[in-house]
Formats: sequence, structure tokens, C-alpha cells
Amino acid sequence: MRRPVLVLVSVSAVLILLVLPFAGVRFGLLDHRTLPADHPVAETAEQLAADFPGAAEDPITVVIPERDATPVGESELGEYAARLSALPGVAVVETATGRYVDGQTTPTTGPQAEGLKARYTSAAGVWVAVTASAADPADARSVVRDLRDQPAPGRCWWAGRRPRWSMRPTRSPTG
Repeated sequence: MRRPVLVLVSVSAVLILLVLPFAGVRFGLLDHRTLPADHPVAETAEQLAADFPGAAEDPITVVIPERDATPVGESELGEYAARLSALPGVAVVETATGRYVDGQTTPTTGPQAEGLKARYTSAAGVWVAVTASAADPADARSVVRDLRDQPAPGRCWWAGRRPRWSMRPTRSPTG
């Protein structure tokens, strides 16, 4: 080649011009955010998301199996659920010890308390349902990271759509 620099610059310029239209492309799933903001479906979806945060998503499930035939204590489980509910991006945490919002337990009556205990307890252990308020997948990932960083009362298995992991065991500092 007699003029390699000229060929290099010319080919590079053509390639840059070909790639330029794709510079702002963001790939993702289709949902109401792809519609114009004034579209009735988009308006309805935004209103539902504002009125019922987290209702459109499955909760993140944290399974805490019994360790060494010693069940996780109710006080440990309550403290763990309260801690999780106080994290940013978490709307509600439900478990056998109650329902938690912003680090506080919400009052439950006798039948409600029994129902929660029956729903979230088995012979194999207990589980916690965490409903995240984050609608954006990037925010949801940070919520999952924050949840996993919290010390648990025992070994945990995580599942759900948000974590993108299925039954991935973790170790707690004490378990």
C-alpha cells in the first residue's frame, strides 16, 4: 500500500458513519415506557405503578432453612425482616412474624398473624417475601445487592424474578 494512513482514516470514517445511528440504542423488553407518555395505556400503567407499587412484580423470596435442627428464632426473623424493610427500594417485607414497612412491623390481628405464620413457615424452615418498589431493572439490581449484603439469621437461598438467581445459597456471618 502506498498510503496506509489515508486508507486507515477513510475506512475508519466510513465505519464511524455506519455505527453513528446506533449510538443511542438501548435494548430491552417492551412495556408501557416504550409508548408515548400521553397514550392511554401508558397513562394507566403509570397510575397503577404509582397507586400500587410493587404489585406488578413477583416478590423476591429469601428461604432460611433450619440450621442444625434449630429453627430460626422469631426475634431473629423479626429483626431481619425489619432491617430488610428499611432498605431503600423495598416496599414491603412479609414473613411468619408479620408484615414490615420502613423498618416497622404493621399490626396484625390473631387470624392474620396465624395466617402469616402458616404461610411462611414449614418443617424445612421459614421464608421471607420482599416486595421491591423499584420499577427500573437497574434499581432492582441495586435493591437485590443491598438485600444480599444484610447479615441473615442463617444460611439463605434466594429466588424470584428480580434476583435473576434461583436458589443460590449464601452464608451468614453467624451460620
